[in-house]
Order: sequence, then C-alpha cells, then structure tokens
Amino acid sequence: MEKMYLKKKYFMSIFFMLIFCLMSSPSFSAPKSSKPAPKEAKSQSLSYATTPFDDTWKSLPKNYNGHDVVAVHKSLSKNLDIKKDEFETEAQFEKRKKEAWDKPILGKMTGRDNFAFVYEPETMYDAENSQFTIKIDNFQNIGVVLQESRIGEDKRGQDTVKRIHRDEKRKRIIRGKGTYNTDTSEAIFGAAIDAVGILEFFVVDFPKEDWPMLQQIAVDMPLEEARKNKEKIRVLFVGDPVSHSPREARVFAIFTVYVNYLKLNLKKVIIFNYQTGEIYRTIDKSDQAYRSEIKTRDFSKAIELDPNNAHYYSKRGDSYAQLKQYDNAIRDFSKAIELDPNKAIYYGQRGYSFMRLKQYDNAIRDYSSAIERDPNGFLYYGNRGDSYATLKQYDNAIRDYSKAIELNPNKARYYGNRGYSYAQLKQYDNAIRDFSSAIERDPNKAIYYTGRGDSYMKLKQYDDANRDFSKAKAIKLDPQ
Repeated sequence: MEKMYLKKKYFMSIFFMLIFCLMSSPSFSAPKSSKPAPKEAKSQSLSYATTPFDDTWKSLPKNYNGHDVVAVHKSLSKNLDIKKDEFETEAQFEKRKKEAWDKPILGKMTGRDNFAFVYEPETMYDAENSQFTIKIDNFQNIGVVLQESRIGEDKRGQDTVKRIHRDEKRKRIIRGKGTYNTDTSEAIFGAAIDAVGILEFFVVDFPKEDWPMLQQIAVDMPLEEARKNKEKIRVLFVGDPVSHSPREARVFAIFTVYVNYLKLNLKKVIIFNYQTGEIYRTIDKSDQAYRSEIKTRDFSKAIELDPNNAHYYSKRGDSYAQLKQYDNAIRDFSKAIELDPNKAIYYGQRGYSFMRLKQYDNAIRDYSSAIERDPNGFLYYGNRGDSYATLKQYDNAIRDYSKAIELNPNKARYYGNRGYSYAQLKQYDNAIRDFSSAIERDPNKAIYYTGRGDSYMKLKQYDDANRDFSKAKAIKLDPQ
C-alpha cells in the first residue's frame, strides 16, 4: 500500500511539473515582444483618440496611443449585430448592413473614417548598416495582437472553467468508475485553468496582399540615437475597418483563447517614437522605396538558391539603385556582367549607377559597351550624351542626342538636352529649333521655354524671350 501511495505521489509530481513547464512555455502564453509590451487592456489608464487620424501630421502627439481597439470592436459588435428579417428583401438587408457602418463607433467616428492602432514591435539593430529592423508578428497566422486580457476572474471566465470541469466529469462517468488517471487529469487541467484564467486577444488583421509590407521594415538611425530610442519605437497601423468577428474560441495546445478580430483596409504604416512623437518612416502601398526593399530581399533569397543566375543579380541591383544604394547596385551589375558579359542592359544599368555617383567616365565606358552589344538602344545614347554634356564635351553630347533622336524621334528630353548643348556652343538658332521641337512634344515643361527664352535673349529677340519667360513662369505657378 505504501509503495502504491509513493507511486501515485511520484506520478502526480511529474504531472504537475509537466503542466508548470507547459504554462511557462512561449507556445502556451501570449505573444511577447522583446520589450515588456503594455498590451494588457487598460482603457481606463490610457488616453485614446476619438477623432479620425490626421494625415497631415508631420509628427504625432507625444505618448500617442491611437484608437482603442477594444472600444472599436465592442462598438462594431453592437452596430453590426443585425439579422435579416423575414419580411425584408436581400437588397433591403444589405442596405441596412451598409447603414450600420455609418453609425458612430468612437465619438462621431464611423466605419468610413481612418483609424490608427498602436503596436509595440520587436526591434533588432544592425550596427553595420546603422538601421533598425522592425518585426511585426503575425501571431499563429491570426493577425497582430494589439491587446490581451485575462478573464478568468470574471463571470464568463468562471462559467468557462465550470464548463470544462463539467465536461471532464461527464467523460469520467461515460468511462465508468473514475480512475487515477482521469481524476488526476481533471485536477491538473482545472488547476491550470484556475492559474492562468482565460485569455482574450484583440487582433488586427489585414488583407493577404498587405502582409508583405509588414515582413521586415528598415529604419535608418545612427548608433547613439538608436541606443536611446530602442524602447520607444512603435508601429502605427492606419486604415479603415472592413469587417470584424465577435469572440471566437481558438484552442492553442490545452488552452482556449477568445479572439476578437478586426480586419483593416491598411492604408499606411508609420514607425514613430512613442515618447516624442517623431515619425521615423511612413510606408504606404504606393511607396516605391519599400517595394524595392521587398524586391531586394526576394532576389537575395533567389540568389541564395541559384548563385549563378545573372538575371537575379541584375534585378537586385536595379532594386538597390531605386533605393539609391548605388555602390551595392554596381556590385550586383558587375556580378551580372561577369556571369553574362554579352547582355547590353547590364552595362547600361551599371552606367546609370555610375552617373548617379558622378563617375561620368565610368558611365561613358559602360554605355559604350552597351551600345556595342545593342546599337539600337536609344537610352544608351541619350544617357551617354548626358554624361558627355556634364563633362562639357558638347560635340560628343550632340552626336549622341542626334542618334537617340534618330532612334526615338518622339522623346522631348533629347531635343531639350541637345538644345542646351547647342546653346553652350553658342549655336543659338539650332538651340531655338531644338527647344521648339521639345515644346511640341511636351508643352508643359517650363525648362524648355526658359532655354529657348535664353537663346532668344542672346540673339536680342527680346519680345520672343519675354513671351517664353512668361510662359515658363505660368507653368511653374500652375503646373498641370
């Protein structure tokens, strides 16, 4: 009997140690940031906004908390708790649902307004590149957890615990006489629920196509500034709600979590300093730079899988160039050329990056190599002409612009640049003719009127000059 008692005591100890480990594991707890995230629902102690987010802000108010996701969700749940009446048509019901979105949610805000929700992300500083990487956690693929609370102490939590105990008791009766294992299982399960309570998450989710915006966001910041501000970095999600779902029970391991979903039509993401309100970066769907960052990461992964593919290096180099990281771009274009030396576009791409770095001799050399491989590439002639003009080699520039015009006679820029080169050589009649051709093709470009006006002035044709200067001024005042 004593051995049996010791055996039971031993197994009970093992079971309780197991449940303790489970409760301590991140897999069974709420998602955690690298910092002590203030995600507990404390609407009473935090000050939340009750007016639409202001897109004109250059910085945010200090200690800005955005809108209260709990209050928004509860209001939407109340407003949208409508069911089709048997005496109304489908069209009438849809109209009533649409009208529900126009009801107030916060203050006078409706579902048509811009809401803003604050999230505390994980951050990792890259000292080599002097930038933070902002990580936004899509927890268990259900969305971004903005707030959480433990509801084991309220009535619903107590009812849930009672229901779990009741279900366990029913299982024990169905199996017959209670056994050591079922009794112990019930005791451990009940103790665990009592200890942690029932978790409730308030989650913001986004359309699938928006998630790439959120994978890894880079924010440039000097080292000393980064040290001071690491704990103050926050993310602001701005958009309008498009749908929501009431409390939905989700099971993670042995724990039931109630999840409240709010789907947001994401318009922009703002990285900011919570304490000062300084905005570090704003990203929206039209942000070309951020799309280039995503492409850069994607092509880096592609290169890892296929390191001898020249196309991947070329595309990553192009993304670097759009980010104005021209040294990285040149390195990638050079690798592409090494792998495929007969491709004209790789030389042209590298030539453009050399131009942006004001290395015009290198640019001319690359554009010449591109022209050797593609004699009909008008872009190469035009860009080489720009390099020659910058080096004040105007005869060479005119020759290249003339070839570019021959290959593409509809490009106003080539006439304008050739006109400028003629003007530098004091060939004002030719300059006027070229500026006029540029104006025919692009009549809303002030610089062409200014260039022609300057040439008229040199020829002392003052009335024509003043007419062009007035036109240029009008375009600058009222650009179309």
